[in-house]
Amino acid sequence: MVTGISMTGMASGMDTDEIVNELMQLERVPIQRMEFEKEEISTIQEQWQTVNQQLQGLKGSFDDLASRSIYNDMSASSTNEDAVSVSADSSADAGNYAINVEQLAQAHSVYGVKFESGSEPINSEENQETGVTISGDETFTIGFDGHDAEDHIEIDLSDIDKAADEITLRDIRSLINQQPDLEATATLVDNRLVINSDNTGEEFEMVFQDTEGSLLQDIGIIGDDNTMQAAQDAIFSINGLEGITSSTNQGISDVIDGVTIDLHSATESPANVSVGQDTEAIGERVQQFVEQYNEAQTFMHELGKEDGLLQGDGTLRRLQSSLRRNITNDVGLADNEFNNIQSLGIEIDDEGNMEFNPGDLETALREDPEAVENFFRARESDHGADGLARRMSSFVEEYVRFGGGRTGGILNRQDQNFDSQMDRIDRRIEQRMERMERREQTMQRQFARMETALNEIQAQGGWLQGQLQNLGLQQG
Repeated sequence: MVTGISMTGMASGMDTDEIVNELMQLERVPIQRMEFEKEEISTIQEQWQTVNQQLQGLKGSFDDLASRSIYNDMSASSTNEDAVSVSADSSADAGNYAINVEQLAQAHSVYGVKFESGSEPINSEENQETGVTISGDETFTIGFDGHDAEDHIEIDLSDIDKAADEITLRDIRSLINQQPDLEATATLVDNRLVINSDNTGEEFEMVFQDTEGSLLQDIGIIGDDNTMQAAQDAIFSINGLEGITSSTNQGISDVIDGVTIDLHSATESPANVSVGQDTEAIGERVQQFVEQYNEAQTFMHELGKEDGLLQGDGTLRRLQSSLRRNITNDVGLADNEFNNIQSLGIEIDDEGNMEFNPGDLETALREDPEAVENFFRARESDHGADGLARRMSSFVEEYVRFGGGRTGGILNRQDQNFDSQMDRIDRRIEQRMERMERREQTMQRQFARMETALNEIQAQGGWLQGQLQNLGLQQG
């Protein structure tokens, strides 16, 4: 629109700016129609983009069901999770095991003599009843029975930044805990120094030695009756095979191939462990596919119904019918026990939605897991037909495949077409706006010329009237 300061209608008495503005509003009506048309296209495009996203999610579910890995996944369960819990990976073999736990692995723990105070100096009068006196130059080592002697950690009391008469039992505890490579922890319990191995098992039985002075012996860490808890391995049996040992109670993975065992307590009767295909994981993938299918079909139904945004859209109708037909048709696998979704517990209701009974799938997996796998992921080259998941993944790919021009899927090409339509409308709007601007400028010039002409006429009329008045006066 032309902008600027103008004084219009002074000669004609008309508000010519307002007249021009009203004429321009009429000129703008086609632009408003084009803007509305563009908005409609954008709204439709957004709905199709949502359909595209839903189909991509559905394709992801089909791809999962076409993957070998979920059929190789194994699961394990125990009848006594409080005593024995288990997990399995894909390398495990199906089987049943009776596990009896005789004893759990334990960490070695020792304690020293009782002091009157752990926070007062060891050499103080308050603690003299123990008979322990230190010089501050004592050294000692802590190691483990199953490790080489050179791996033992040497600890020097002189590393405590205090005079000997100021060193407390707490200081010794802190000095031990400051050793970065020592797999043991010192604590104070009832004013006694307690040292615990960080690891369970006989190989982590702690070994102590005074190398300078006799500090550990004096405070009772080295002695005959100082064991709070002996280092011991877990001992258990599997299917009657006795004497199996482990230095740890958790993550025992070297006994049953592909199975990890965690021991929690000794058992009075065996915990029965079952290892088999992870049917729950397969069921979850099927449930996911059913939910995504229902979500997509419901959304498309809303778009295509009588008052829907895409009512009568041919692409939508073809997509809905083809999707349902491809899913419900038999897969055509010769000699395969399962050839349609109904045989695995999936039904289509009157509204076109799927209903899934996981129990039917679980039964099928127990009876013939290979046939279930073939139903979903068979290859035409091997079985004469593609399994359902492969077939559906290929079908949906034709709609959602990304790419420019003809390489893209149906919905991708349609999305590009929407963009092209809106680009054309933008160009038409721009052209119309340019014509409007020229039209407005022309009208402003025309009205300006009219005002100029009227001014001249009015001026001439005023002069003529003045002349006539003068003439009348002269005659009178």
